[in-house]
Amino acid sequence: MRKIIIIIVVILLSPRALSATLTMRQLNKGLRDLDISAIAVSYKNPNLVYISSNRAIYRTEDAGKSWKVALGLRGVSKKVNFLSFDREDPSIIYAASQDGLFRIKDFNSNVWEKVFSGIGELQKNCTVILAEGNLVFLGTKAGLFISRDRGKNWYRVKGSLGNLSIASIDKSSTDVFVAAEGSLFASHDLNAEWKKVFGMRLAQENSDIEDIDFASEESLEDTEISGYVFVDSEDVVYEKIYFSSKSGIFVSLDKGVSFKSVSSVGLTGSSIRNMVADSGDLYLSSKKGVFVLRKERKAWESIYQGLISQDIRFIALDSFGRMWLASDNGVSRSRGTEVSKTASLARLENWELYFKDEPTVGQIRLAAIKYAEVISPKKINNLRKGARLKTLLPDFDLDYGKTINYDSGSDKYYIGPRDWSVGLSWDLGDLVWSDQQRLIDSQTRLMVQLREDILTEVIRLYFERRRLQTDIFVSPPEDLNVKIESELRLQELTARIDGLTGGYLSKQLGLE
Repeated sequence: MRKIIIIIVVILLSPRALSATLTMRQLNKGLRDLDISAIAVSYKNPNLVYISSNRAIYRTEDAGKSWKVALGLRGVSKKVNFLSFDREDPSIIYAASQDGLFRIKDFNSNVWEKVFSGIGELQKNCTVILAEGNLVFLGTKAGLFISRDRGKNWYRVKGSLGNLSIASIDKSSTDVFVAAEGSLFASHDLNAEWKKVFGMRLAQENSDIEDIDFASEESLEDTEISGYVFVDSEDVVYEKIYFSSKSGIFVSLDKGVSFKSVSSVGLTGSSIRNMVADSGDLYLSSKKGVFVLRKERKAWESIYQGLISQDIRFIALDSFGRMWLASDNGVSRSRGTEVSKTASLARLENWELYFKDEPTVGQIRLAAIKYAEVISPKKINNLRKGARLKTLLPDFDLDYGKTINYDSGSDKYYIGPRDWSVGLSWDLGDLVWSDQQRLIDSQTRLMVQLREDILTEVIRLYFERRRLQTDIFVSPPEDLNVKIESELRLQELTARIDGLTGGYLSKQLGLE
């Protein structure tokens, strides 16, 4: 028995078990179809999210509680491949589709405008977009296009990159990187020719890269994205440039001058859709699910709890540390700050938005009163009014009897006739005060005391839970024991509030 307990403790405290605490919540209310291809989360308001399917672009302003159509798509060739907010203007979002590039014209009214059409089917098929104010980079199936005036005018880059199918684009503090057909290109000066910094041939020739696990023919056919680039800029001084291709995942620590391979242990399949990073941990989406390579570790871990689909099309992290997933079975989001370990400035500035999808203290109070069936002031007044009106109703007495008479002449008694009697009586003093009102007052005092006790306890628990959430949000615990203790305490407070409200809190959070 002791060995079993020790094994259970070891399993609970292991890194893999910790990763399993990252559970996802399905958020599909309002979606007409669940085949989601792209997702974009606002960096200013983490509760503002756009997603796309084959039929529409949807928007939520309450962190996924409900979705509304932002743009309807008609026709089989108008699939949206990529969504992206302007990195300088959070009110602007771009949609790269198979029918050109669209941009929201009026954020409040959801008016969109087409800013790029292209010539021919390949140019019209836009694959990726990166916008930074007036400077916009657009990838298509037929080359890379750049605009310096926010999409009014476009020019096609020179060289091979102007003809290749563009897979992804990202930007470091000094360079722009573009992944296209298994190769990685970079430019420090946009007026100069783009330079290939990495590719299949370079990977085989570079002596610094060891133990490259080249994909088999079967996995090559399964790969949908021919290269993906991601710049981890958490540390601007030591930016990391990640590049994934059919031959594996690689990283550069010197601004793209040289690359080394990243461990592929634990990864299944080679169909990598995109990558994100947080506090040194690298996350990726693929056709086989979501994987994380934790800092200082050499093996990838699978994140599986709450996933109802392995086909993950896109992964995103918001400034609250929540993970968003787009899949062939809808959208899902982690419940809280299970991912992020550090509070960014955006998170601190918008901390109230983090609790937007939770019930307010007023809603919790009403749920507690309703569950306890405590008499409300309105109900008490109705009882008192009813007691006074009752006085206007008389006491009713119905009697059936017989009369006994005496006849002095014959000196005899006789019975009759038989008759009925009806009596009505009022106690008008009850209009002023009655025993019924005294009973109501006694019960009211007891119920008011019970009501105050319940409300005092539920409010105390609510704000104790909120303070714990805020502590975890601002300063996530790094010590494993402290993290587990905090999570257990949070669950305890949630359960105690549920006990006073009939499970209202868990129902609102989707925990039941």
